[in-house]
Amino acid sequence: MYLTVCEGIENVYYSKQKLITHREVNTGLQDLIKPTNEWKKRMADGDDIFTLKNIEATNKVLDSFINNFKKLGVKPKKGEILENVKEVVIQLNELNDKYSYFIETMEREELYEFITEADRIAGLKVEGDITEEWREW
Repeated sequence: MYLTVCEGIENVYYSKQKLITHREVNTGLQDLIKPTNEWKKRMADGDDIFTLKNIEATNKVLDSFINNFKKLGVKPKKGEILENVKEVVIQLNELNDKYSYFIETMEREELYEFITEADRIAGLKVEGDITEEWREW
């Protein structure tokens, strides 16, 4: 017996375990609050490590990260999730270099939390910092 994604089905139950739906994954990912929202506030308060350009560039990278998860579907494989993490971390490394190293301790923690929460929603269960292997910020 095979299960397929069916539009319009809110929940599917099997053996008393709720299976997550495509809609729930998309909603969870879409509801994530990007750290750049806080960065805009700090910039308005005079924090000069931020510019509209580095915030907009970071938003594009984070949006791409989330959209890649959506393309992977409901139950992506661990390797697919890790590849998406690697890609976003490398892109953030490049932005950090391009925009004069604006990712400092607080920003690193905020990005890490955003990335790991997206991974959790996508179904990854790991201990420790999975960004560390590729992270330069």
